[in-house]
Amino acid sequence: MSQKFVRIVDVAAEIGLHPNSVVRKIQRSCIEIHRTGVQRNSDRIISIEDYQRFVREFGESQSRIVPFKAPAAHAGRKGVYAFVYAFGKLLKIGWSEDVDQRIAQHRTLAVDMDHLKVWLTAYSHDEANALDIAKTMLAQRGVEVFEIGASEQVQALYEKLDQLFALLGRPRADE
Repeated sequence: MSQKFVRIVDVAAEIGLHPNSVVRKIQRSCIEIHRTGVQRNSDRIISIEDYQRFVREFGESQSRIVPFKAPAAHAGRKGVYAFVYAFGKLLKIGWSEDVDQRIAQHRTLAVDMDHLKVWLTAYSHDEANALDIAKTMLAQRGVEVFEIGASEQVQALYEKLDQLFALLGRPRADE
């Protein structure tokens, strides 16, 4: 049984993006990219099933994109933030001196950002506490990036982080 494939340059032409942008989005979606040969310049391809999933998820994420406006009430405030991106497959946790500015910077790369939470804190080591909790609940993909198995995992993690920051006396930004 032979598997059918689609060239990434064809996918890029279909959705109107540069092929390198499509490659990055496919990699963030945890889709395996193959090559038609062993040469470096051989075509990059994905399976038909992965192509259909990618186009469906890409279309859904594009319909959710709304212009990001940082709340003026928290401008210049320090804190820990967490958000979901890459079609709901990855979670990013970080700390910043200016949370709203940092989130706006992330927004340029993670245009499908969703489920954003912010906890105001002046202590950068609170990020390490949040990362430790995330490591116990999710598979780690990078220093501050975790793979999500199900959306319930995100809610459970956020509840644990709410409990942690409440215990430490650090409010959530929306409270």
